[in-house]
Amino acid sequence: MKYQKFYLFAIALIVSGLFFAGCEDSNDPVEPDPVKEVKAPTDLMATSLSDSEIAIKFEHSVSKNEDYFLDYYVTLAPGIFEPVILDKKTNMHIFKDLQKETEYTITVVARNIDKNESEKIEIRWATATRFETNVNDEPIRLYEYASKLGSGLQIFDEDGLKPKTLTVASKDKWNVALDTRDAKQLLFGSASKIEFGAGTALNPAELGTKLWFANSLNEVYDSEALNEGVVFGENIFNLLDPDFTDAMNRSIVLILRVKNGNDYNYAKILIKRDSQGNFLQGQKDNRYVECVISYQSGKNLPYAK
Repeated sequence: MKYQKFYLFAIALIVSGLFFAGCEDSNDPVEPDPVKEVKAPTDLMATSLSDSEIAIKFEHSVSKNEDYFLDYYVTLAPGIFEPVILDKKTNMHIFKDLQKETEYTITVVARNIDKNESEKIEIRWATATRFETNVNDEPIRLYEYASKLGSGLQIFDEDGLKPKTLTVASKDKWNVALDTRDAKQLLFGSASKIEFGAGTALNPAELGTKLWFANSLNEVYDSEALNEGVVFGENIFNLLDPDFTDAMNRSIVLILRVKNGNDYNYAKILIKRDSQGNFLQGQKDNRYVECVISYQSGKNLPYAK
């Protein structure tokens, strides 16, 4: 009888042990798998759409198709601006209501579902004023040598607050000019290099050696300021040279700067082609090249794209 009681007691202990062991196992915390880090986006670029807007674009993170990828987190400073959240399919944004003559820093990171951030990419940029018409609210044009309408251009006229086409009588105010005297050349560039007219250009523009092919200034993004890696000088270019030939007949964009006391104002100038791919347009004796200008009114702010 004693053995029977002992036997039953032993079984009870074993069952109880198994029960408590099972309870202890079920209460063990389960460690979640760590959420993986996301890679940063790359190639952040910007362009100035107007004197109050900057557009950016970038290459997507290589992690964007992973389940743990959440979004892009974009910030802009200085100023009080809410962060911008872009979904994984979006790699462009336009900042609006910005201040003129202010250098902004734009930062982009990728985030995972725990909102942990990748390494950041950033760019500094500023707004710029877009001019499609001159002081007379007409298209911005420089006319051929035979015309009486003016072969020179003042990039920014302080009175009219726009570009101004000028004849040789006002050559002292020319920044850039056009020379069509040689049928084999179409010369465009610094006014100091145009050798006709009695006067002298007092503030000739300095042109950089960088060139884009584009149908609009809105297409011209860059990751660097206009003065990064560019040599400026009182240059003149023959627009008929092969360097300016484009199979798609796109317009060209050049960069320049104009002295303002001891400082500079920077600009981009788009020179249009017609539907046949020609820069020189219009009727004989009043043919012209037509331009669109992005002008940076802030001194020494090399952002005008």
